[in-house]
This record gives sequence, structure tokens and C-alpha cells, in this order.
Amino acid sequence: MTSRTQTALAPDFDSDFDSDTDSNDKILADLKASLHQAKAGQTFPIDELWDGINV
Repeated sequence: MTSRTQTALAPDFDSDFDSDTDSNDKILADLKASLHQAKAGQTFPIDELWDGINV
């Protein structure tokens, strides 16, 4: 794995986190739900993630 790939895969924890409104319980619940979806194969191919978005 290259460092470029590692950087792309590393989560940006600061981007969506608001310590004033997000509780640790909410964050943990969201993480558990995401892991469950990934294990169940409920994912999207990377080339489809931006379909329909015009920037």
C-alpha cells in the first residue's frame, strides 16, 4: 500500500465532528452502524459515489 493510498483511506475525524453537539454515544452508534453495513456488503462502488452530483 502506498502512502497516497493510506492517506486517502485515513478517516478525517475533524471534518464532521462537532464537540458541542456530537456525543460520544452518537459517534459510537454511527461507527457501529457503518461497520455493520460494511460487513454486510452494503457498500457502493467508488466510481458510483459521485453519480448525479454536479460540482
